[in-house]
Amino acid sequence: MEQSPSRRTQRGQAMVEMAIGSLVFITILLFVIHFAEVSFLSVKVTEAAHSALLEAPGHKLHEWPNDSSPSSAAAERAGQDAAMRYRDFDSRTTTNSAGVITLALTRTDGMQVSCTQGGPTFDPHPVFTSVAYRDGGGISCTAQADLTAFRIPQRVAQRETGGFFQAEHYEMLPIRVCAMGRAQGGNCTGRLTSMLDDWGLTGSGESGSCPIIPDFPGPCPLNLPYWGMASSVYGVSLMVNAFGPDFSASRLAQTVVGGLPLPFFFGAENMFWMSAVGEEAFFGQPLPADSMGGLATMGFKGWPTSPGLLPPGLNWQAIPYPVSYGRRDSCFLGNECP
Repeated sequence: MEQSPSRRTQRGQAMVEMAIGSLVFITILLFVIHFAEVSFLSVKVTEAAHSALLEAPGHKLHEWPNDSSPSSAAAERAGQDAAMRYRDFDSRTTTNSAGVITLALTRTDGMQVSCTQGGPTFDPHPVFTSVAYRDGGGISCTAQADLTAFRIPQRVAQRETGGFFQAEHYEMLPIRVCAMGRAQGGNCTGRLTSMLDDWGLTGSGESGSCPIIPDFPGPCPLNLPYWGMASSVYGVSLMVNAFGPDFSASRLAQTVVGGLPLPFFFGAENMFWMSAVGEEAFFGQPLPADSMGGLATMGFKGWPTSPGLLPPGLNWQAIPYPVSYGRRDSCFLGNECP
């Protein structure tokens, strides 16, 4: 059966519209895939900067007393390690070389990650804690990558070649993505910052017990950094808050009994006495036997170093600290154990 001319015209118009529509649809599909890949890689750039920021506190950050120079090296190393982990945009894998990374429609020649000392500071007290702590500054990290479209034709059915379109598809210039914000003039100015180092006592040289030497106000040999920190702050506080040493107790002893009890000496009340032992010694430091009617004869052979810790035999239910310690769980952050 022969079709009418109008019917053939309608079918021809539909075929032309479908062909033109397919060109538009394919173009849209290509760019949807490309920009989806750009979005994915942009998130990985931010992830790399975060990774460096969180890794830095794991490195050595200070050397007591008053040396914060290791924190600068820690910041730089954290950036270098993150750049190595994310050179293929996937920290779960390891590659020998970065090279050119190619996805379906996007290409990049790798990522740059860097961290420096800077950012927020904690501003220690200018008088009391400045002798023990130094504000070494925080950490500032950034990351960037150049992403380029790949396998997308710049021209499709151009009019000068007998086609329909005048404008080019896409100018194949790289897109610079940043860990924070947008690139300004081709530079990534946004940075992730964080405080770095709380001068906490860590490591084998700073985390040990600090038992007191009975009747001798000297440094504890097992943890000199801890003793030195506390002693330095005490010395400044003694001069500022107490207006210097006071010898009232020594004078009172000399006036009442005519001398000082051995082995104490004149002015011993101004010396720095420190005992800091933890759960490894049950929060109590054993003392030598006292035959002169001291603590040992009272049935208590330990120096209490924690709030509320009293000699055994008393009403322990009335002592909040030991009771709470005894009821503690071993699970993380106090969560219920599974």
